[in-house]
Amino acid sequence: MKILHYRVFLFLIINWGCIVADPDIPEGYNSYEKGGEPEAHINVWELSQYSAVLKINIASVGNRKLTQLRACYSETNPLPDTTDWVRDIYLQYKPDHEELLLSLPDLEPATNYYCRLYLANSDSGSYTNSVVFSTKAPSDDSSWEKVASIPWIEEQYACGFNFADRYFALSSLYPVEGGNKLIEYLPETDEWVKRSVLPFGCRVGPVAVVAGGKGYAGLGDIEVITEDGSHRYYSQQDWWCYDPETNEWERKADIPARTTGMMAAFGIEEKVYVVTSTDYWNSTPMQVWEYDTRSDAWSRKRNFPGDKLQRASSFVIGGRPFVFTGITNRMEEGGNVDDNKVEYTSCMWEYEANTDTWHRRVDFKGGGRERMVAVALDGKGYAGFGVQPVTETYLIRAVDWWCYDPDTDRWGRRSVLTDWFNIRPSISFALRGHVYIGSIYDGVWKYAE
Repeated sequence: MKILHYRVFLFLIINWGCIVADPDIPEGYNSYEKGGEPEAHINVWELSQYSAVLKINIASVGNRKLTQLRACYSETNPLPDTTDWVRDIYLQYKPDHEELLLSLPDLEPATNYYCRLYLANSDSGSYTNSVVFSTKAPSDDSSWEKVASIPWIEEQYACGFNFADRYFALSSLYPVEGGNKLIEYLPETDEWVKRSVLPFGCRVGPVAVVAGGKGYAGLGDIEVITEDGSHRYYSQQDWWCYDPETNEWERKADIPARTTGMMAAFGIEEKVYVVTSTDYWNSTPMQVWEYDTRSDAWSRKRNFPGDKLQRASSFVIGGRPFVFTGITNRMEEGGNVDDNKVEYTSCMWEYEANTDTWHRRVDFKGGGRERMVAVALDGKGYAGFGVQPVTETYLIRAVDWWCYDPDTDRWGRRSVLTDWFNIRPSISFALRGHVYIGSIYDGVWKYAE
């Protein structure tokens, strides 16, 4: 396994005698008043993938006692101020010590940051010069460990039920002798065991989610190959419930709409939400349907406001669902679809179920792609891999792995897995504090930061 070495480049951006307007600083309050401006210098002391330690030297506090000392930092602003991220370090300052160390945690790997100080006494206030530093990048595949294979390699596994302490995968794409399987992963022995046969058989792009302590699955398309070799897809509306305690399936109310495969779906408490469309590439909007597990009833919600998507990804972080990436076709004038204008999107949306409202969030930083694996763990969302375009006609498999923090609305790159070759549907799940991804080609890999 290759280990890549990254050199950290540090450089200073000097802002000669310039004070940037700041909402926390009174108008006309600058370092030239009364000749008593404080002065400090910043140097980079230590860097890691997720943090930085800066060494601060207080050269002068001017003619008065220091009253404010703040560290301002940003990913995008070369001259950060108090409208950016701020750490108040005044309490760390001791007049009889010229130096102090500033720790900046929760940073993103392989990312440039700008940082400078704001100092003030009763006479004046000013900013220091900016320092720029780069956090270290993931250097190899060491965050990943291959732990298992999937024994039934003739079947495709693209979705599953992720309970708190159990995971079940559904074989879906191709019909197999003896019926399509529901299999369970055993983390104690890193083995798979067959639990049941799927009552609805094979599907293209079915839904599988957990809500109210049970698994719900169905919908998708049935693929039929005609005599002339063409492929036809027939939308399915059936809906099934799986009880992991009894290992039994029960037919539930059909969704009252025509749906397409490869849709987005998620569960929140006792309800399931399905984001789909009545057709792959026509001008009809993406519909949102809510299924209530207690009443066994479907209801139509507001349409999804983003682009019409296929092969999007989703995860639910602490009850907050997010839908992101995928592919979309652009419409020509007159409402027709141009099949040659497939676009890979990096857009991300959050759904607020209580108000039936969608909110646009920061784009996925890894660029537009499809078929990403995605899973939530410990208040964060993890996603990566999939297929992304290099040119209009050339696609590559992605090997990068990212983390999303919903509290800061930020994506950060976490690692790579160069041994991951799969570009087909894959599974992902979280068990016992670890994230797992898997496919019939690459086996099952466990991730740990």
